[in-house]
Amino acid sequence: PTVTPTRPPSTEPADPNTTSGLLGFLWLIFLVFPLVALWTGDRPLGWQLGGTALIALFGVAYVALYQRSENQDEVWDRVDGRVLLYLVILLVLGIGLMVLVGFGAIGMAAYLIAGSMFGLPLRWAWVAGGAVLLASVLTMVALGVFADWGFMNAINGTVLFGTGIARFYADRARGYQAMQQQKAVVEERERVARDVHDVLGHSLTIIALKTELAERLIDLDPERARTELVAANELARAAIGEIRATVGGLRVRQLGEELATATAALDEAGIAVSLTGDPQSVDPRHRILFAWALREATTNVLRHSGASRVEISLGPVQIGIMDDGVGLAGRAEGHGLRGLRERIEAAGGTLTIADDDAHLPVPAHPGPHSPEGADAAPSPAREPHSPHGADAAPSPVGGPHPPHGADVTARKPPIAEGSTGVPPSRGTSVQVTM
Repeated sequence: PTVTPTRPPSTEPADPNTTSGLLGFLWLIFLVFPLVALWTGDRPLGWQLGGTALIALFGVAYVALYQRSENQDEVWDRVDGRVLLYLVILLVLGIGLMVLVGFGAIGMAAYLIAGSMFGLPLRWAWVAGGAVLLASVLTMVALGVFADWGFMNAINGTVLFGTGIARFYADRARGYQAMQQQKAVVEERERVARDVHDVLGHSLTIIALKTELAERLIDLDPERARTELVAANELARAAIGEIRATVGGLRVRQLGEELATATAALDEAGIAVSLTGDPQSVDPRHRILFAWALREATTNVLRHSGASRVEISLGPVQIGIMDDGVGLAGRAEGHGLRGLRERIEAAGGTLTIADDDAHLPVPAHPGPHSPEGADAAPSPAREPHSPHGADAAPSPVGGPHPPHGADVTARKPPIAEGSTGVPPSRGTSVQVTM
């Protein structure tokens, strides 16, 4: 069954609209200054009420602008029409308040500067924010009110450069986040590609073997041929299920299951299998990865090796698959092995693939760090299994079709029960060490 992980309620991210709205309201506290200037001056009540309404509209427009700029999902590279509309509204309201309030409305320039810096593309933000500051300074010079406006314009300049620096780092953070998301997408595509290759490559190889065997047996042993076709059909359905699970990211290979599948597939191909070690002796952290390695190695043995024997050795932190086939013979590393190497190296392990002239030892018993200790004995070698016993069919890999009436029950000699696990004298060794 699929288990859906849950998170504590305290880790749920806050609604971005709520967060940005609250921060926008926080800045509205500075609108107290024009309100105080409006109501403490000697102005008609109508002007005071009208000015209060303009200040309230200014605050609403600023919060809307703040929310819009905060919730953009990408680094801005174009002018947002709604942001531009809010800025124009703020500008018009600010000019109106300058007429009604006078010096007390100079603080509105800071809102325009901050809104420009966070709502426009960076190059336009500097232009718009700088223009607002320049207009405020020129007005100060034209009116000759240096004592009153000088301090406020210094604050406006600080707002311009402070928000500009903050915007620069915000853009960098958004760009890094976008890069990480793109990297995650690429890695997920590569994972799916590896998994699909491994599933289809292995399953289609066995299906091809079974259908070829059924073709050879259709006249000699129709019932056996029918059995092989049914098995191929079941395998195809299982592969479809694995592909669906792979696309959903749900599939996990189990070492014990993969070992049984590999043994059965090799046995069907007439390849004798010997097992040294026990899946339970493998460190649980490495079992899934070893299952992938076993699947890919089995697929390559069935496709390319022409082997008659395969030895599988398991240890706490190692797995080895050795055959007595033709060896590497100068073959380049294919997509499947490249994908396997990427998996292993990402987990901190090493993959060694070589002709088996120099045997690669794999301990058959757990190491000192394993719970079983150094005294755990290796499991006995496995006798190749076939549901048909001595009447099992020959490998369908290679070779001419047998003539009609020929004995199709001949098998390649298996490794004897109780084998000491000495690798074949030639062939290919695949070893994973963590």
